[in-house]
Amino acid sequence: MTSSTRRTTILLLARRVDASLRTVASQLAADIGLTVHDLDESGGTAEAFDPASAAIMTIGGDGTFLVGARWAARLGVPVFGINTGRLGFLAELDPHDLQHALEAVWNGAYEEIHRPLIITALRTAEDEAVWMHTSLNDVVLRTQEITVAHYDLRVNGEPCAEIDGDGLIIATPTGSTAYAMSAGGPIIVPDLPCMLLVPLAPHALMPRSLVIGPSSVVQVTVHGTSVLAAVDATHTWHVADGSTLEARLDGTVTTLHFASSPTFMTRLHDTMLFGAPLRIRDLARHQRSSHRVSERT
Repeated sequence: MTSSTRRTTILLLARRVDASLRTVASQLAADIGLTVHDLDESGGTAEAFDPASAAIMTIGGDGTFLVGARWAARLGVPVFGINTGRLGFLAELDPHDLQHALEAVWNGAYEEIHRPLIITALRTAEDEAVWMHTSLNDVVLRTQEITVAHYDLRVNGEPCAEIDGDGLIIATPTGSTAYAMSAGGPIIVPDLPCMLLVPLAPHALMPRSLVIGPSSVVQVTVHGTSVLAAVDATHTWHVADGSTLEARLDGTVTTLHFASSPTFMTRLHDTMLFGAPLRIRDLARHQRSSHRVSERT
C-alpha cells in the first residue's frame, strides 16, 4: 500500500567507515527540512522524537540494516537502507539514491512493506529462561565443532522430525534468501506470513525443508554439548544439552519502498542472478572480479 504519512525525523545508523556519507546524509536531510538524530547500535538514541513521524535510515550493508530493523521493531518506526556493503539485498538503495529517498520520506511518497518477525525463547532442561530475542532473518542452531547433534523438532506440540546433523535454520521469508537459501531452502517473498525450517547437513538420504503457517509454534530440543544458537548471525548463545528453543512469528517490521527501489523480483534476478542464463552469470562474475581488481589498484 502507498503511504501519505510525511516523516520529519530521520534516526541515522551508519558504519564508522561510512562517516563521510553520514555527514552528507545529515546535510541533505537538513536542507530538505528533516531532523536527524544519530542512532547507536547498542544505546539507541537519547533524543526525544515522535515515532509517528520518524524513520530509521541505515548506511552500510545488510548487517547494518538488520541492526536498524531490530531498532525499528523496538521503537515502532519504519526502516530503509542505503547500501555501501557487498550484497545489498536488504539495504536496497544505492548512495546516489540518497537525496531522492530523503525527499520521498519528507513527502510521504513511499510504499510500506510489512515483514514478519520471529521471536525466540531458549529454556534449559530445568525450564530456566536463558534469553529471548527477535529476528528479521533467522535463528540458527548449529554445532560448533565437526560433530553431530540430535534435534527433536515439534510443531504445535506434535512430533515433526528427529534430526541428526549439524543443525537447523528457522527463517522468516526475509531470511529465506540468506543462510537458508545457502543451505538449500526455498525462496519466499518477504511479506508472506510463514516460517521456514531448513535442516543443516542432516544425516538422512532425503533431507527436506518445511514451510509452516503464521500461527505455528516451533520447539526444538537439543541433545548435544557443542551447539550454538544465533539470532540474525549476531546474538549467540551456547545451548546446553537438553535445552529447548521455541520460535513463533510475532509482529512485523515495516520497511520503506521507494520509486527508485528495485522490486524483490528485480533484486532476486539482478543481485542473486536467479534464473539467469549461464552466460549472464559468467559476465556478472567477470564484472565483480574486475571491480575488485580496480579497487586494489
